[in-house]
Amino acid sequence: MDAALWVVPANMASFRDVDALISWVGSEQTETRGATTEVVKPALLPDLFVPSRRRASLEPLVPDPQGALAQERLLLWSIERAIHLLAGLGADTAPDHRTHVLLPGSPNRGIFGGDGAYGEAKAAFDAIATKWEHESGWPTRTTIAHPLIGWVQAPRSWVATISSFPPLRQPVFTSTRPKKSPESSLGS
Repeated sequence: MDAALWVVPANMASFRDVDALISWVGSEQTETRGATTEVVKPALLPDLFVPSRRRASLEPLVPDPQGALAQERLLLWSIERAIHLLAGLGADTAPDHRTHVLLPGSPNRGIFGGDGAYGEAKAAFDAIATKWEHESGWPTRTTIAHPLIGWVQAPRSWVATISSFPPLRQPVFTSTRPKKSPESSLGS
C-alpha cells in the first residue's frame, strides 16, 4: 500500500472551506493531459479525524460578540460540521465504514482566564460526546473518543502564568477511596 500526504489549505473558521475540504477528501481528483486522464487522488474515506488547532484567543471574556462568534466557529462549530460531513462520505458505497473521531477534552473550563472561548468549546465537546449516544444518523457512521487530556507541559510563554497560579503546582489527578462506614451492615 502506498502512503501519501496531502497538505490542503483551509480556513477552518469558514464553513465554506470546511465544506470544500470534506468534499475534496471524498472526491476523486483527476488531471487530463491531451487524451489521457489520470487519477491523482482517489476518493478517500477517512478512518480517523482528530481536530486540532491553536488556541484562538488569549483574551479575557470577549467583549466583542463578533469575536466570540468567530472563536466558537473555529473551536466548535466547524468541527461539528466536519463530523457531520465526514459521516456522510461513502454512505452509498461503504455503508459499514465508520470514521473514528477523537475529540480532545480538557478539564480547563476557564480556570486560567484569558483563553477566550476555549473553555466553552471544550464543554461543548462533552455535549457532542453525549449526543452521539442519543441521536440518530451521524452516530451510525462515526465513533467518538473523548478523553480528558489533562495538563501538559506549557510553552515558555506560560511560565509566569503557571508559577502564579497555585492549583497548577498541585497534582492534576488524585484518587480518593470512599471512607468505610464504621457501622457497615455487611459486617466487614
